[in-house]
Amino acid sequence: MIRLFTAAMLMAAAALITADAAYGAEPVDSTAVKKPELKVDTLGEVTVTARLIEHKGNQDTYAVTSRMLKGIHSAGEMLGLLPGVFYNPVDRDLKYLGSGNVKLLIDGVERSDSYIKLINPKRFAKVVVDNHPSGQYDGYDAVINLITKTHYTGYDGVLLGSADYLPELRHSSSTPFINQNGQIEATYTRDKWNFALSGQFDRYDQGHSMGYEKYYRLNDYWQKVEQPAGSEPNQVNKGNMGSYSFYTDYLVNDNHRISAGITVGPSTGQSTERSIMTYGYGDTGEVGKVVNYDRTRMSGAMYVKGMLTYHGTVGGWALHAEAGLSDNHYRRYHEVERAGYRLDDRRRMKVVFGWGGASAVKRMLSNKLTLSMYDYATWADYKERNLVSERVLSDDRMFRNQLGADLAYSPVWKWSVGAGLGLNSISNSWGDMRATHHTPRLKANAMWSSTKVMVRFNYSAATAFPSLPLLQDYSTPVDSLIVQRGNPALKPTVTHNFNLMVNILRDLTLNGTYTIGHNAVYDIAEDGGSLVPSVVMDYRNGSSASWRANVNYTKMIRNFTIAVNAGVEGYRASYAGWRNTRTMPAYDWYVRYHNQPMSFDVFLSSSLHTGLNVTPQEVTWSRYDGYALAVQKYLLGSKLMVMFMWTPPLHFMKRSMTTSFDSPSYTWRRSYDHYNKKDNHMSLTVMWRFDGGNKTRKYSRGGQSVDITTPIGSAE
Repeated sequence: MIRLFTAAMLMAAAALITADAAYGAEPVDSTAVKKPELKVDTLGEVTVTARLIEHKGNQDTYAVTSRMLKGIHSAGEMLGLLPGVFYNPVDRDLKYLGSGNVKLLIDGVERSDSYIKLINPKRFAKVVVDNHPSGQYDGYDAVINLITKTHYTGYDGVLLGSADYLPELRHSSSTPFINQNGQIEATYTRDKWNFALSGQFDRYDQGHSMGYEKYYRLNDYWQKVEQPAGSEPNQVNKGNMGSYSFYTDYLVNDNHRISAGITVGPSTGQSTERSIMTYGYGDTGEVGKVVNYDRTRMSGAMYVKGMLTYHGTVGGWALHAEAGLSDNHYRRYHEVERAGYRLDDRRRMKVVFGWGGASAVKRMLSNKLTLSMYDYATWADYKERNLVSERVLSDDRMFRNQLGADLAYSPVWKWSVGAGLGLNSISNSWGDMRATHHTPRLKANAMWSSTKVMVRFNYSAATAFPSLPLLQDYSTPVDSLIVQRGNPALKPTVTHNFNLMVNILRDLTLNGTYTIGHNAVYDIAEDGGSLVPSVVMDYRNGSSASWRANVNYTKMIRNFTIAVNAGVEGYRASYAGWRNTRTMPAYDWYVRYHNQPMSFDVFLSSSLHTGLNVTPQEVTWSRYDGYALAVQKYLLGSKLMVMFMWTPPLHFMKRSMTTSFDSPSYTWRRSYDHYNKKDNHMSLTVMWRFDGGNKTRKYSRGGQSVDITTPIGSAE
């Protein structure tokens, strides 16, 4: 045991020492180095082999090195250097292989994304990327797990404040729109304890210039709202959002660790539309003109989540168990008022969500064979009540369970294969009714790599169950002629996903995904009759297909960093003879110049952001391009950061957001020009980073322990 421990510590020490020379160069499997002289004790000349990059099955492991951290101030920036990851240091947006459906963890435990992105990257020893994970994170495209260094003592954190000024967008009072954000992230580690605090507050003020046309075929009735010109919008969203979390970790011993956390999220918000609506019948022309007032307000909103996690090793098994409970409640007020019509819908909503489960991983045959087993369950209780009559509108419950096992075989570092089998179960109940479904889950993967190329293929068959609100058997008014109702007879959606990823020289990553869906859930307009309501929106099962191709490239050349993320995605949806197909491109890129002696950065970035939602009767798409110029300066020994960002009025295509809806009973066309009003957007961000304490590395030789202590923030 002593020999194994000594060898492990020597290998870890060698990995840290050799990283400076090896990381960022051509990916190599191993590096031989000579151990330098230590101040406290002298180890003889030792040659140790350490792998800085490891691909095994669906997991990629990257060692964090000092060379990797040159000019890097946050964990988010560090992640942006990994293959397939795109991280914009200006807006802190993170994508993996073109997808934002990514879960970030620290030591296998959930933390807020904002906390992880801003934390000091020097706290971490390695990063593990799990592609297409199973178990509790099934459904995410990737899980990125940052592993902290052992024997790290001290504190660090950031205080951040920002304000956005939009001069091209103004209220009726001629005051411009201003958004504000405040954030604190802090961590303290000592001995066996670690404490973390994360707090964020957002005040948002958003405006849209919106216009639409509606035609109710059965009534031969139409409505129209002209999209206003100028800077004053006819739709305004404003509110406050807060999220405050406290976490603690306790290291029982080297084999067992317990974590606990609580999150509280209060919020308020309202959306107000005030527009001039004209209406008429058939070809008779305009009949009347009214002021249309539509407001949705949320009050008393509170989100509370608590969770408990265990990590351990017993008999060669790596164990993980967790349990959590959340409560989300709020009051919703929806008011619609115009000549001859008024809607006043007031509701109280409450969702209680719980989860728990465990997983176990065993490595066998000299780490060539890996067995993973898991069992996770979730349950939810959804209640909705009318605030005026106190009538219960909904009282639904849901229980889901995922049981499965994965097996991966990696005889050599160059290739591996894996397969998984699982069972998904769900039980929904509403009122006196109950429905239970059982569906299998299948998974297979293969990986081949060399020093320059890595190829990975994934296949999975998964089941998505309808959410409780979609299964409700009561109707909700949308406007004077439309009602929305749920469908208790909805079936689970089964999808088959195929993915191919190729990485070349670590810098270039190509990715393609194709997904086929059976029993996809769509909102379908049906004939409600010539009387009120004439249109009934009902949820139905149809078929779907989607595809995405993406290229990611990141390269550091002296003082410059070039990062590009570009792709194209498409969707096809069909139901009972209705079909829609749409394909859209998207891209993000930036060039960063880093001046180390003067401690400042200059960013030039551009993006084409697109959004796409396709159903058999509706296509909603958005497209807007833009540029941003940002200057970032570090002061007081890199503790204080000031960033100014400006988006110039420079574009190469028409920017808009459009919805088109067609059905036998109802048609709808809507457009926004919200994105055109982001020109000359200016943002000021100030961040203070604080740290203190020491980092301690422990070495062992001959049964004696050697400690090397350095101040936090010092070069390694």
